[in-house]
Amino acid sequence: ETAVALAALASGVALAAPMGQDGNPMFGLQHVVGGIAIALVGYVVFTKILSPSKTEPPEEEEPKGNFIKVDAGDIRGYKRGTMQEIDVPGEKQKILVTRLLEGNVFATGAKCTHSAVRLVTGVVSEDRVVCPAHAASFCVRDGSVTDAPAFDGLHTFDLDIVDEHIIVYVPSPMPEFKKARACSCNSNAAPSTIVVVGAGAAGLSAVETLREEKFDGRIILIGKEKHLPYDRVKISKSLKASVESMTLRKKEFFDDAKIELMLDTTVTKLNASAKNLVTDKGETISYDKVLLCTGGTAEVPWMTGIPGYNQDGIHILRVPEDSKKVDEKITAIGSDKIRVVIIGSSFIGMEAAAYFKQTSKIEDVTVVGKEEVAFERVLGKDIGQALMNMHSEKGVKFEMNAGVVSFDGKDGHVTSIKLDNGKVLPADLVIIGAGIVIPSEYVKDNTGIEVFRDGSIICDDKMMAAKDVYVAGDMARFKLWMIEKHTRIEHWDVAIQQGKIAALNMVEKNAIYRSTPFFWTAQFGKSVRYCGHALQWSEQIVKGSLEERKFAVYFIDNDKV
Repeated sequence: ETAVALAALASGVALAAPMGQDGNPMFGLQHVVGGIAIALVGYVVFTKILSPSKTEPPEEEEPKGNFIKVDAGDIRGYKRGTMQEIDVPGEKQKILVTRLLEGNVFATGAKCTHSAVRLVTGVVSEDRVVCPAHAASFCVRDGSVTDAPAFDGLHTFDLDIVDEHIIVYVPSPMPEFKKARACSCNSNAAPSTIVVVGAGAAGLSAVETLREEKFDGRIILIGKEKHLPYDRVKISKSLKASVESMTLRKKEFFDDAKIELMLDTTVTKLNASAKNLVTDKGETISYDKVLLCTGGTAEVPWMTGIPGYNQDGIHILRVPEDSKKVDEKITAIGSDKIRVVIIGSSFIGMEAAAYFKQTSKIEDVTVVGKEEVAFERVLGKDIGQALMNMHSEKGVKFEMNAGVVSFDGKDGHVTSIKLDNGKVLPADLVIIGAGIVIPSEYVKDNTGIEVFRDGSIICDDKMMAAKDVYVAGDMARFKLWMIEKHTRIEHWDVAIQQGKIAALNMVEKNAIYRSTPFFWTAQFGKSVRYCGHALQWSEQIVKGSLEERKFAVYFIDNDKV
């Protein structure tokens, strides 16, 4: 319409101006005024009579074929870099319509595939939408996962711009909001074999990425547990969660993708020079490339060596069987009578304390920690104290600056814990949340693979530890770009991303790990989200109120956030 107006004005002025003796038009004030008058008449005739209106919404149309036409509104109502959630007639699910800064519009599923959180409450970043709960992100162009912890992508929907209105074509009935990755394999045509040792987050991410990248060789996934890959994070957050509810992929998925599963199997020896490994079943498996992502164990020597550790009633929270035993113990004694002591005041311990108080309604819960306040090593004293106060308000008791001397009991059952400060805590149930160790003995004696003093394996930013040997997850000690130092991070989303990077490099994609680490914890209805990785800091800048537990804190080291 602007172009039409300008053209009409120019034409009107030209028509109103008389011709001079030299054949060129003469322009005077009266001629310009006359031209504007002619332009206005022409503009009205063209835009209001000859041209149809572009502001009226199109008429509602019935679904055609297997699609519903959804009018998502006038495109001019979408600011660039924003998104809107749109209802779909006759469907419970909604769609998300996103307009990028570049101006293009895309339609996708509306919920995060990791936690079903509404994505419209998140943010748009470049061509991605980022979930506000756990920072999973999805590319709106194709629905693919661009950052963990999500495994499944979003469905995408075709759309047209009709008379300035966004018309989205949604299949009827709508598909489930999760879109599984394209990991099918028609045949194992390639002669090469890739073995992935460890069936956790990193291992699953790796084998899915390999098939998604059209690697059609043999893939073997080895896991020491008997379960299919599951969401381990849920164990400390919900003791009643079944293995089935935590399982990330069904058996049929691995069958369709021709991924060979070797569960309940432990690798006892890696021979990198011979390119094979040995299992506890006595098998020798050859490979062309191998990914090691066997994680850690919570059976830490600084706990297992304490007198009385092997008594009934003392548990770690690492596998589904652990949570089941703990839940059975609570049921047997009763939440009003059982006395629970948690060793460890970081994430596992504090999440367990919140669960026992809030969900299990246990009256007597005590946390024992070596530091002055909970979370001190990771979050600092001020944030740790604020979160510790929240627990205290809910009835959780604390014994800080304390270590365990012995676990005392009767008839093989724990009854109390003796601390190094002289106190004795009655206990019917003890939860150990005191960190993990990396069991990498099977890697030792391999020239070219460097094992750090804590058992982790040193690798580069492509997750390569040696030629054709890659590592990911808890056992990977890698150079983190933001601190320019080698470190090890025990985060779920880091493991997923590193498994993906390792897999891409095993098929020659030349990828590097450059994600920003992110983790989260939810306790007593409050969510703490941590972005980045601060090994040390010189100051903390607090925005908001620690006392009210509504805050953002910036960790600063040498003027760097």
